[in-house]
Amino acid sequence: MVEREAAADARAVQDRILQAEAQELADLAERVARAGAVRGPETTTETVRETPQEHVLSEWNRAFSTPAGTAALGLPGGSRGRAVPHGPTGIRVQIRVPMGTDLPAAAAAVQRAAEARRWGQTMVAFIDASRFTLTREIVGEDPLTPWRVAGKTALAVATGDPAHVRRLLWERAGLTVKRSDGKVLYPEVLELSVGPRGPEVLVKLPGGVGVDAAVKTVGSLRSLFRCPELACEAEGTHLRIRLCTVPAETLPQMVPLWPRSLYRPTTPEQAIAVGKRIALPVGVTLAGDRLERIEIRPAAVPHGVLVGAPGSGKSRWVRGAMTAWTVQGGLLAIGDPKNGELVQDWLPGCVHISTSKATIFRLLLWAQVEMKRRLAVQNILQRRHGIADLPVQPILVVVDEFGQLMTELDQSTDPADKAARSEVERVVTNALQVGRSVGIHLLLITQNALTASLPGGIAQAASFRVSVGRPTEGASGSGSVGRLFPAAMRDRAAELGASIPTDSPGLLLTDHRGRPVIARGFYGYTPGIEPEGREFSDPTHQKYQNLSAEIRESWVQTRATLAHVPPTIRFGWRPGPDAPDDWQALSLSAGKRGDDPTVAVLHPVPLDRLDHATGRVVPIGEHARFDPLSDAYEGGYDPIDLTTHFAPRSY
Repeated sequence: MVEREAAADARAVQDRILQAEAQELADLAERVARAGAVRGPETTTETVRETPQEHVLSEWNRAFSTPAGTAALGLPGGSRGRAVPHGPTGIRVQIRVPMGTDLPAAAAAVQRAAEARRWGQTMVAFIDASRFTLTREIVGEDPLTPWRVAGKTALAVATGDPAHVRRLLWERAGLTVKRSDGKVLYPEVLELSVGPRGPEVLVKLPGGVGVDAAVKTVGSLRSLFRCPELACEAEGTHLRIRLCTVPAETLPQMVPLWPRSLYRPTTPEQAIAVGKRIALPVGVTLAGDRLERIEIRPAAVPHGVLVGAPGSGKSRWVRGAMTAWTVQGGLLAIGDPKNGELVQDWLPGCVHISTSKATIFRLLLWAQVEMKRRLAVQNILQRRHGIADLPVQPILVVVDEFGQLMTELDQSTDPADKAARSEVERVVTNALQVGRSVGIHLLLITQNALTASLPGGIAQAASFRVSVGRPTEGASGSGSVGRLFPAAMRDRAAELGASIPTDSPGLLLTDHRGRPVIARGFYGYTPGIEPEGREFSDPTHQKYQNLSAEIRESWVQTRATLAHVPPTIRFGWRPGPDAPDDWQALSLSAGKRGDDPTVAVLHPVPLDRLDHATGRVVPIGEHARFDPLSDAYEGGYDPIDLTTHFAPRSY
């Protein structure tokens, strides 16, 4: 009876808490609806740009629009002028001066002024005693230059030299048809253009020449154009010839991560409004002749696995992705067992950092409880307030060295560790299956994808996978490719992975648009690694040589953007009254009898408070001992057997 009454009381308390939180979120949902526009990723749009010819014409006519401008050209008072187009790329300037003016001297003065203003050299022609013209045949780049670079045959095609094109090109390529009456039918040039890799020709084939057969003449056309990389492809019933005189685009050595490519909310309401649209930037890949951006939207692709050996660029990629996440208003919780190696300082928007095995276990347990809390509140919001979308910021839980943690537990001879491993797998798998619906996402980081590091249930539940550096190989599909990629992608992924050099940090293998691709990861900023640091500002330092001015500028801009990230209250772990002194040795397992203390005895404690007078979040000084990145941190007693240990020393 007593137990039933206690359970009823606990449920009543829980219901009151959930009801109050649901009401707070219902009020918040109304504010989110009035959050205002959020600065979003800047997209490239087609704009009408002034051609070089138009620019020079406008400069001339602007100068002629005022007496002062005309005088600045070296012309006497009363002079007039007008610039007009001359052919497709040239200009002609028509000038009238007062009678009695020294015409050659006036023309020379205008020519000198034009050259000083970088309007180009012009040819003079005198019309009569008071009029002359200045002519420039080509303004800007000569449109025939790419065709001249491509060779004599390409230039003949561009200038419409019928004899050369017909006799030396189309006939020798086998693209003509001779009728019974002796008349020869030739391809017709429909379009001349300059693409990313140089000049392109679209031709209409004569009747009797099929486009498939025309594509097969690529070898002959390469020889005739003297363009060894020339490519042919069918475009409907027409043939497109790409001369490919420009080297193919390659992946850059470094790709800056600019804040302008991200959403940039400045209030919690704005962060919630864009929560389902924010993305993790992955990198850039080659899509044909151009670079294409790859990004992951956790609202659609909620959880991932990142694999990479030490030195592969894995940590750099993670830092950039985490920064991009918080810039966009996402919340971040980090498990970093290397005691701050992944993050050297708190990121704005980061609510928690765990730096030991026990606290990472507790972080995973917290993520599971937070997921359950959000599900319960969402149910109340739907039933009592008619709100379908839960107004909360998404949370990304990043666990570094997850594979090492699981391997240690797997290889331990302690039954408690074996049980803890099963519990970790259960908690993580549950979060992978349900977390998306309430905005909780996991990113698990491991050095390899072996079964001991990445159990099958977790590997299969992950929605995206990123392998940084050359993938590890394993027998019978036990390598990174075999464990991470679906069967339909596996062969191609293995082929691409094998092509990644072993000494190329930052190259990664991932899936994009349903196929595996190689990409260059973004090189982003994270607090603690400042662009003004000696290694990045001293020209004699090796890292300076590897970090371009563009990368440093992107870091400066990202840091400035982080200053406007909506503030949040951080939390740490405080040992409860039932926690042993050596609480760092605790796990998720309660032991064989089920009564051993677990990491559940670690209670969350806020590291900050809201200053209502200023509206700012400020640290709680006495709680610094629960902050693992603080010098005041009290991390508990980590049992190390030092009584029989010898520590070597030099004297």
